[in-house]
Amino acid sequence: MAGEYAALAPVYTRSGLADYSVRVTERLHDYAQAHEWMGRHILDLGCGTGAVMNWFVQNRPRLQLIGVDNEPAMLNVAREKIGNAAQFYEQDLRSLSDIREIDMALAINVINEIDSIRELGAVFENVHKTLNPGKLFIFDLHTTEGLANQGAVGDQGIVDEPDLAVFSHNDYDYEQQIYTCEYTIFNQVEGEWARGNGTRKLRSFPVQAVAVLLRRSGFEISTLLNENFNRLNTPTPGTLRVFFIATKQ
Repeated sequence: MAGEYAALAPVYTRSGLADYSVRVTERLHDYAQAHEWMGRHILDLGCGTGAVMNWFVQNRPRLQLIGVDNEPAMLNVAREKIGNAAQFYEQDLRSLSDIREIDMALAINVINEIDSIRELGAVFENVHKTLNPGKLFIFDLHTTEGLANQGAVGDQGIVDEPDLAVFSHNDYDYEQQIYTCEYTIFNQVEGEWARGNGTRKLRSFPVQAVAVLLRRSGFEISTLLNENFNRLNTPTPGTLRVFFIATKQ
């Protein structure tokens, strides 16, 4: 995971790659409050360039924020953007340490980046240790159908501006159940053009297997939501993304 985003870090927000996470953050926070969540300490797992944390700074300034990412270039952008309004840790989600007494842990658009179901279990166990009893772990998960649909997009232009162009090549490997997006970036800095490349790989996990891992790690699943924030019992055809709302037991 680390190193794959370094070239994307300077243009990540400008390219719209953080837009989805920001868009759903308000809805997730409001959903939690509407269901009697209370707390002050928010942990943003895979915080990237800090777009989600910046939303909290702008809209919920009294909250205490901690961001974790394992890509130094992304964290540098987040620190420049947010400054002292949050704490940042360069850590891997599979080996979190020194973070405790969290009231809500968010992992938006990041869980599918974990390499295996075994490592996903380690992530859940580590998140469990950070949370106060009865507090929330909220994350989203691309379904297999959702990732396959993204892979079917093929080549795509993301940004076309006078000083920035970003292209993506999308593919889905049905044998390994991995979606790959390869980015090509042309960025003009001080009058000179530079080319960079970044790669993002997302692995498909069965929703029921993820649910079992959560329970084994000490969580109770309060709710499953689809991409439209409607309740789910189990994913049905056409469900592209699932939100897990889980509580530490």
